[in-house]
Parts: sequence; structure tokens; C-alpha cells
Amino acid sequence: GAVEALVAAMRGHTEKEDLQKYACGAIANICQSAEGRDRAGRAGAVEALVVAMRGHTGNASLQSGALTTLYRLTRLNNTDNATRAVRAGAKNLAEAAILAHPCNKQVIEEARDFLKRLDFCVGR
Repeated sequence: GAVEALVAAMRGHTEKEDLQKYACGAIANICQSAEGRDRAGRAGAVEALVVAMRGHTGNASLQSGALTTLYRLTRLNNTDNATRAVRAGAKNLAEAAILAHPCNKQVIEEARDFLKRLDFCVGR
């Protein structure tokens, strides 16, 4: 399926910032439905997003897009994806994004929203 292909592309081309950024957006769109969120989580989207964030800390647009997508993956209290995110290190990366982009309102808002969602879903 599409989400599996996107995750494979992200994993296969970790150095390509544009590919990572656009894949984040495509996965975010897939995550509009509960089925899409579940499928994306099982396909490894959470982990691929974390790798993208870790590899491109200086790219505010990519950080924001990945955080938006992580937020959507954990929508409606999807504890499976929230647990995946915590285990993959997404909480620390969200906190790091705030520090790395202190003047970027979008990154800060996306990171804070995601951190609140994580806290609500898994309490960590």
C-alpha cells in the first residue's frame, strides 16, 4: 500500500530532506482515518518520522511536518502509536525541536501539541 511505500522511501533515503518532508505530509494525510493511523503505525511510520527528525534537526519545515504527522498518528488516543513514539525517542526530539527552533511558532506549537498528546495517551 501507499503508506508502506512511503515508509520504505523514507528508510531508503534518509539523507534526502525534501523526500522526508513530503513523505511526512503524505503520511499525515493518510492518518486522517483510524484505519490509516493503525496501518501507518504497523508499517513503521512512527519510527521513520523519528529518524527523519533526528537526521534533519536544522530543518524547521521538516521538524514541523514530522511533529504534525506524529500528532495525527496518536489522534483519538491511539496508545499503540503513542507507545511506539515514546519508545522511538519522539518525546526527546519534540523537546529538542523547541530548543533548536525557538523563534519558529509553528514548530513550537506542533511540538507542544504532540507532547500534550503523548502525556495524555501514555502519561510519560
